[in-house]
Amino acid sequence: MIYLKKIFFYISILFTFLYSQTDKQKVGIYFNLNELKTNSPSMFINKKDTDSKENWRLLVFNKKNNIWYYDHQSKDFLKCKEKKVFGFFDGKNFYIKYLKNFYKLEIMPRYSMFSKNKIDNIKKNNSNEEPVLETNSDEVAQLYILNMNTGAIDVLNASILEEILSDDPDLKYDFISNKSRTDLFSAYLSQFNKRNFE
Repeated sequence: MIYLKKIFFYISILFTFLYSQTDKQKVGIYFNLNELKTNSPSMFINKKDTDSKENWRLLVFNKKNNIWYYDHQSKDFLKCKEKKVFGFFDGKNFYIKYLKNFYKLEIMPRYSMFSKNKIDNIKKNNSNEEPVLETNSDEVAQLYILNMNTGAIDVLNASILEEILSDDPDLKYDFISNKSRTDLFSAYLSQFNKRNFE
């Protein structure tokens, strides 16, 4: 029976649909966590008003730490002058600003998550190519969690994850036997959000 439960658990992890707001998230630049939670970016860009031949996606240049956006009136890309940017949604992915770079955020109800992979610089053009993420094939990217209540960002390690899972005894019990499986940490966090906050 125990083995059967484990099998069902891993199947559920394998097919877990990660909570995501991207189907209803507004394209724009967000100045704080509350704007993300209420889906009310300070700089809202309506992609429906954009010519299909033009690029409505927001672009980021990591080296200069600037966000560029398409302006319909000038028909050109303009730089966001606001320095205290929390993140931006480009129509497909949300990118959170952490330290001096932007990282793709997996939005979930209680604890969101991102890996510390830098976004490659993107040239200003009218293509719809997605930002290219730099990855290191020799090591697993460090995972971070964003507390959606407090805005605190922490490294996702075994002790923090075990503390989070304390609110879900069954999930915690299974996790304890897999503490060394760092490759499963994101799956456990996703499962925790799905089981308790959806």
